[in-house]
Amino acid sequence: MTRLSLTLLGGFQATLDGEPVTGFESDKVRALLAYLVLEVDRPHRRDTLAEMLWPDRPQGVARNNLRQALANLRKAIGDREADPPFLRISRAELQFNPDSAHRLDVDHFRQRLATCETHGHLPTQVCGVCLPPLTEAVALYRDDFMAGFTLPDSPSFDEWQFFQTEGLRDELASVLERLVRWHGSRREYEPAIAHARRWLELDPLQESAHRHLMELYARADQRTVALRQYRL
Repeated sequence: MTRLSLTLLGGFQATLDGEPVTGFESDKVRALLAYLVLEVDRPHRRDTLAEMLWPDRPQGVARNNLRQALANLRKAIGDREADPPFLRISRAELQFNPDSAHRLDVDHFRQRLATCETHGHLPTQVCGVCLPPLTEAVALYRDDFMAGFTLPDSPSFDEWQFFQTEGLRDELASVLERLVRWHGSRREYEPAIAHARRWLELDPLQESAHRHLMELYARADQRTVALRQYRL
């Protein structure tokens, strides 16, 4: 079974059966795939996709560009050979097939967070069962969503990418705060400090992250570093 793997947390990377997909002819094709796989819960009208990706083109030209991008996408990911195919295609709509053999790192990140929602405690808390999946989620988040990727002539796509990025950053910040509290309460200062530093990197103006990091340094007898953190 042909398996498509997409890594979007930290740039854009696609592999097919473990081999890099190199047949994308443009960033518009990559953007189309990223959008469809993230918005997998519903079909999308071709006119809407064409307008999003080619807003400065006449409708007929934009639709033709979309047809060409779709043809390239299908060829690049081996859609015709896949069973079931990766894409559901009609004359009016496109949808990524949720039943196809694919892996998306964003899904795996969120699935690990979801496993902690049934443990009988508040969402802001952590239990021993939560620790492994939350730690794995942090490791999966290599960098921001599609970091370094942009379509300057497609503001609607860039806006969509921005909101995806901000939502995922908020989810990561929540996980990091929970892990800081968990490790700190057990005097496990090394992982607590590492998570606090990453939390602060996400939002340098986050006072809670500053405070936690300063307190952790002090409790770990790193008072000089704690004082330096206080003065920031």
